[in-house]
Amino acid sequence: MSINYIVAFYIGPGRTYNNFNTKLSQDPLLFVKQHIEFLNQYKGDNITQATFVFNDDINSELKTQIDSLIFSCGIPIQILLRKNGGFSYGSWNDAILLNKTFDY
Repeated sequence: MSINYIVAFYIGPGRTYNNFNTKLSQDPLLFVKQHIEFLNQYKGDNITQATFVFNDDINSELKTQIDSLIFSCGIPIQILLRKNGGFSYGSWNDAILLNKTFDY
């Protein structure tokens, strides 16, 4: 069984997570780092790829930081940039359509 671990991220204004607002203003990639940390600790062999979906209007500095972060992961990570629309469902749909070879 092969799993593509898909995560939808929105990085930008209007992002509110109550208890995390201060932390996210200091480090907008906090959640990205947490997902990479989870993947690096994952002991199974079913997650064979991760797809991280981001809004395409993030600045080039953040894109460079994301590229650096994904190299620290033991599981291959595909980066997908897309227009911010359709909420997380639109992100998951686009990632699934690009990766139809996975079981889950």
